[in-house]
Amino acid sequence: MPAAPRPGATLIADATVLRPLIDGASWGYAGTDTLNGVSTSYSNTVSQVVSSGILTERASNAFRDGVDSATLSASGGTVYSSAVAALTGISTHLIKYPELRSPVRLNDQVTVLDQRFSDIGIDSDGDGKRESGELGIYRIVVGLEDVIMANGATRRAVRVDMFAIARVTLSSTGGTSPATQVALQSTWYAEGIGVVKQRLTTPVSATSNQVVEEVLTYFDGITKGFGAVPAVQVRMAADAAVDPDRPLESAISVVGFSDHAVLIGDFVGSQSTRSTAISSVDKRGQVTRTSLYAGLQRSGFVALGDRLLAVVTADNMASSCQFELMHFDAHGVRATGRANSVITIRPALGQTLCSGVPQVRFAVDGSRLWVAMVRRSLSSSGWVTDLVVRPFDAEGNPLADETTVFSANRLLSTVSAVSDGLTLQSASAAGGKVVVGYLTDGSGKLKLASVTDAGVVTRTEYALATARLDAAALLATSKGAALLWQGPEDPVLRVAPARGALLDVNLLPQLSSGNGLDAQNLPGAPTACAGACLQFMRGPGDSIWVGKAALPSDAPGVLSFASYNASAGDLAAQSASLAQFSLADIDERGQAINQFHVIPFADRTLVVASARNKLYTKVFWQP
Repeated sequence: MPAAPRPGATLIADATVLRPLIDGASWGYAGTDTLNGVSTSYSNTVSQVVSSGILTERASNAFRDGVDSATLSASGGTVYSSAVAALTGISTHLIKYPELRSPVRLNDQVTVLDQRFSDIGIDSDGDGKRESGELGIYRIVVGLEDVIMANGATRRAVRVDMFAIARVTLSSTGGTSPATQVALQSTWYAEGIGVVKQRLTTPVSATSNQVVEEVLTYFDGITKGFGAVPAVQVRMAADAAVDPDRPLESAISVVGFSDHAVLIGDFVGSQSTRSTAISSVDKRGQVTRTSLYAGLQRSGFVALGDRLLAVVTADNMASSCQFELMHFDAHGVRATGRANSVITIRPALGQTLCSGVPQVRFAVDGSRLWVAMVRRSLSSSGWVTDLVVRPFDAEGNPLADETTVFSANRLLSTVSAVSDGLTLQSASAAGGKVVVGYLTDGSGKLKLASVTDAGVVTRTEYALATARLDAAALLATSKGAALLWQGPEDPVLRVAPARGALLDVNLLPQLSSGNGLDAQNLPGAPTACAGACLQFMRGPGDSIWVGKAALPSDAPGVLSFASYNASAGDLAAQSASLAQFSLADIDERGQAINQFHVIPFADRTLVVASARNKLYTKVFWQP
């Protein structure tokens, strides 16, 4: 055993941050086993479980050598590891050693094992007797190094090398062989994650080594993590009263709360009974409970405060139109005996009958439910079609008078022959206001309106160079709004740029470059396909996401997103934060995905995808 060098500079004050011990945590690794110039790929999954106060770490295929386990603990700033190892050819031994100790210092060396064995299970000299020998194992802190992860990200990590040195005593002569290095295991530890890379080098001849290396692909630490966690098929909760653990097939709607999401979809039970399943899914993509409802009408679902609301179009009552609000708690459980709340929509001023609400959008701002709707009203002089907005509370009580954004008169005619004259495209709310985007027949312009609680209306319109005006999006922000759209398609490349601009409280574009709207290409954003394949959505905080699901001709099963900060000025002048979410572990490498929903949380993104009547969740941790 070599003499320990003098410890150097402190690299990390607290060693325990390099080796998280978390009940239920898991790590995934992509490995390569290289021998005689031939490399074989494999995978290894590591998990930690606490039972009776003892934390056990299990590896499915560490260094491509099958299942392995160790007991880990931390005390006084030192992380201890205890494992049973096959140190000789005929026996196993329990080894407990300090894996990391505080402070973590350069050149810090610890002895793991220094032991003589009377029988090593090998007859080296051919005299019919097995030899004895000595084995020494020690660990030394090498320093800080950058590790390139499987997804291309770089992490600063502490490298620790563990050497195994052996010496054999021959039974025939009593002579001893030179001390020889029989293995070198290098391990890289990153703060807050743990082992991000490990390599085992074993001599197989005087001139060649076998090298087995693993690099982290993901870490799921329950409340923190890294990378993309493997997709999980969505099933009924294991403790469900009906059809426990039965797979769910679809998600018609997904509603995000601050710490979980709610999935709404059709469910066919084991007895072929059909119902609507409302499932609560935690931020790790695991179903925590499912409630089944028979005969639940197709509805719009929104999260309002700490509850889930289903908005149902009800039958007209007298001269008015109605919506009903069906109340659920935040996890999709309906209160027993709770009656639906009613939102009453009266006809337009001067009209006698509300005949229908053919178009409606809902937007939530704190405890307000904004309803933007195209309403048809009738009187003896003809039809009035108008676009109105109004805020309500969770009980359906109006919080302010309705505000008319647009109104068009029609001559007396049958309902079927009447064109509404407008298309309600989007509604989004933030900061005590709602912004709506709509199109009117023949205008060729996107019309925008902002309405406050006090009924103050700001209107404007923009003629945008785009083949898909109907795919433009208007997103409310804390300071105004963001207008996003896709530009004209390049006739050669067959792609279209994503464009966007921030609008102030008066819906005027904020363009630091001084160029017009049609010069506002978003840097780093995915390019659009011939159709409307871009998604524009609000991300965590004041961020804006521009996303695209890759076509089969590109990279099937890959979602690409660019993130911009609505509080950082001109979007076209920003450097986007880029992310790619691979869904290749869903069905046939993601090629069979027919629908997906993206739910951004502050620290991770949850994707819900369906393929071949199966539903999956997949978590992507924020970098």
